[in-house]
Amino acid sequence: MRKTILTLICLTFICMSLFAIDIVDTDKKTLAITTDIITECFFNIHDTYWTFPVPAVDIEFSGKRKGKAGFEFSLDLEEIFNEDYNEILNTAYLWVDLPKRLKLTVGQFKAPFGQEISLGKQSRPYPFHSISSDIIAPGLDRGIMISGNNYVKDIIDFDAGIFNGSGTELKNINYNSILITGKINLSFNIKDKVKIRTGYSALYNWEHDIIHEHTFSHGLFGSVQIKPISYYKITYFAEYMERHYTNETVNADAHWTYGLFNYLALKVKKFEVFTTFEFYREDAEYQSLEDEWMLSSGLNFYLFKYLKFTLMYEGENWFNQDVYEHQITALAHIKF
Repeated sequence: MRKTILTLICLTFICMSLFAIDIVDTDKKTLAITTDIITECFFNIHDTYWTFPVPAVDIEFSGKRKGKAGFEFSLDLEEIFNEDYNEILNTAYLWVDLPKRLKLTVGQFKAPFGQEISLGKQSRPYPFHSISSDIIAPGLDRGIMISGNNYVKDIIDFDAGIFNGSGTELKNINYNSILITGKINLSFNIKDKVKIRTGYSALYNWEHDIIHEHTFSHGLFGSVQIKPISYYKITYFAEYMERHYTNETVNADAHWTYGLFNYLALKVKKFEVFTTFEFYREDAEYQSLEDEWMLSSGLNFYLFKYLKFTLMYEGENWFNQDVYEHQITALAHIKF
């Protein structure tokens, strides 16, 4: 893993030198360094205790050359405190524009599956991704992707790629896998006051190690954003995802997992209220022993463009009084 990180760092600095010709032209933003910090505090109501996790700190280097090619390299510095050095590297990739509104991306980045997992901290009202996204979506992986933007009267976007299928981990000599995934989104704008989006994702993952496993996942999302005036915005988002996987080694066991996530947000000037609801079921064909019900509500205050404060209530498994948990979370998020 250390050799991989050093190789990617060297490639990044080579790319930085190639793009550094226009570094002084700040209007073009040919080279940018972004720091993303979240500090948080949890109070568990059920067991009555406080926790103060290590702050999440991401640093990103990105650059472009005449708007036709570029790179991104980012690190998760929180993993240094956790002493998990294999997880420090987040993204490390190169991209180049192709004819006909196409773009080619090569390296380590999020595989194109699911919409909620692609929402950044600044573009979603709630601080943490859904359970379904964390478990069903593949996340970071190494591969190649082709993208198309604003096709057919600026309505269609798509991404499709082939990846290792092993995430950020290096494969051993006895391990083989491949991940093929893609998504297509449709966008409709009504007089710039109503935005409607919908999309579909699908993936196939084959793994051959000690076990032989085949995975097929797919998902559908929809969102509506209403903005009648400049400082007033209502957003509703919903996404359903499911995963089917078969283990050929152990009696060809078949498994089925699915989840539904929703959120509703209202933003007025610097204040934003939101609520989320999620149901997640693990191994639906095995008596549904791993059901998760999640409900959260919160308030965001945007002090200025790059600083956000959040106060949020979270309830987990509130249909089951034996295992339910209630938690209050306070967060400060700064990005510069």
